Formats: sequence, structure tokens, C-alpha cells
Amino acid sequence: MSTTVGEATVGEFIAERGRRSTVRAGQSLFFEGDRSNSVYCCVDGCIRLYVSTDSGREILIGFKHPGEHFGELSAITHRPRVASASAAEDSTIARLPGDRFLAELGRQHGLAFSVLLSLADQLRAANLRLLARNAESCTARTGHKIAELAALRQRHGDPDRSTSIVLDLTQSDLASWIGTSRDSVCRALGEFRRLGVIETGRCHITVRDLEGLVRAADDR
Repeated sequence: MSTTVGEATVGEFIAERGRRSTVRAGQSLFFEGDRSNSVYCCVDGCIRLYVSTDSGREILIGFKHPGEHFGELSAITHRPRVASASAAEDSTIARLPGDRFLAELGRQHGLAFSVLLSLADQLRAANLRLLARNAESCTARTGHKIAELAALRQRHGDPDRSTSIVLDLTQSDLASWIGTSRDSVCRALGEFRRLGVIETGRCHITVRDLEGLVRAADDR
């Protein structure tokens, strides 16, 4: 999510001032319950955010793509992390210590307002996800979520709408994200495959026709 601070975004602000490093696919940045308070920007690649249940099951919260920031809540509240973050693929991140970030919030009212807007957008998105779980069929939720992720990837990649969009996403992740079973997601994906708007492979989904996928999901 890119929230603007003047001519830059919050992510760009962190990327410009933070220390950059490379993280390999699967490498963790922080864990739920950690007392760390640094803020991050995904400079390149993709970062996976998730929470864990008492049984050890992971529930996907979302992904952060290039230019998007994360981790600001612990910096602001001084409370433990509410989620874990790991690299979904080889990625470059920028890390800014929480105390420096808070100092800038106090000095730059534009930055503070932009962070506030970002948190409000995240809350709104969470509320919309809860509403969708109750109002839409599993097939519609599956299609809309894939379309949302594909649109985000397209925004940060090739803008040509005819280009296929590959999402590194497992069926289990997708099921936990939209609040349904893996079997239900498999059936939904089968419907979209038959329509020719997606293809599936091991740990990835390829969107062949984004607009067609949105229409198909709207009809379910």
C-alpha cells in the first residue's frame, strides 16, 4: 500500500533512510511476539505476513510488494509484533530503527498523517475481508482475491494487460487468507481453469486473463 508523504511514499521514505539488505526465500524478518520495533520497506521481491495458531497452523495475512512498508505498528505502540514476516522469494528490504521512525513522525506532520491513513486503510481492508467472507461464495472470494493479488503484481511489474501474471501462492495460503478449506479452493480454481482465465502449478497460479477472471468471479 503506497501512502504519499509529499512527493514520496512512506515506503520510499523508509527505503531512502533505512539500511538495505538481501533476504533469501523463506528467511524470517521477525516473528509474532517479538519485541523488535524496526519498520521496513520491501524494495524488491515479495514479503509474506502471517500469524500462527496455537496448533502451529499459519494463517496468511497478506504480501508486501516493492515500495510497500510494514512493521510500523510495533514501532508506534511499543508492543510485541502481532504477526510474523518472511521473504516469499529472494528480496531486498530496507530497515529503519523504530526510534528514528518515531522521531521523524514527531518532526514531519505529513509523514505522521500518511502513516495514519495507511493504518486506516489496513483496518478498512480487514473489515471488507470479513464482510466478503459472509456475503460471497467461496468461488467468488477465491477469484476476487487472486484478481486483487494479480492487479497488485501488475502494478509493480509489466503494465501490459495481455501479459500473464504469475503469483507465487500455495492453495493452502489462499484458503487460509479467504477463510475456507483447501478443498473448496481447489474446486474454485478448477472452475476458473475450465474457463481458461488461470492456470495452476506447484506453488503458483498464473492469471491468463485478469479482466476475464474478475467477470467470472462477479458471476459466482
